[in-house]
Amino acid sequence: MQGNDRGLTSSTPWGLVLAIGVIAVAFGAVVVADPFDSLRTVTALIGVFLIVAGAIGLVAGRGHGAVGFSGPIVAVIGGVILLFLPGVTLKVAAVAVGVILLVWGVVTALAAWRERGRASDASAAGGVVLAVLGLVVIVWPGPTLSLLTLLFGIAVLVFGVAMIVQAIRMRS
Repeated sequence: MQGNDRGLTSSTPWGLVLAIGVIAVAFGAVVVADPFDSLRTVTALIGVFLIVAGAIGLVAGRGHGAVGFSGPIVAVIGGVILLFLPGVTLKVAAVAVGVILLVWGVVTALAAWRERGRASDASAAGGVVLAVLGLVVIVWPGPTLSLLTLLFGIAVLVFGVAMIVQAIRMRS
């Protein structure tokens, strides 16, 4: 069985690959056209997925005590939060990532400045960049998330085009 780096084999129907490519291009185009609303939609879909997965986990976890129920309950609660508070949830997550980047950057820069050498100059600069990026994310969580969503949309578009090209090659 021959394969390629995408996990497609010679037995994979080219029509399926084409369909995946077209769906990815359509999805990517929607995300790129309006990244902020797309982010809300993706968040809602993740919320629904967590609720469904949690419910399935609760049914499957019968007889396994608290351990069998704890994970699925967390998934359901997380899904409900994402569905009903998507904007707040996303901004809180973005701010948390911003704080992590800020602290990581400051710690990296301080440690590098204590070393005072050529290699540490690059580490200090990297730390400062991380800290500044963290501050940007903390101050502007909404636009930061929209930018990340836009980049994700572009990546999905590129993936979709690659799948379409792959399907055309498979058909030939």
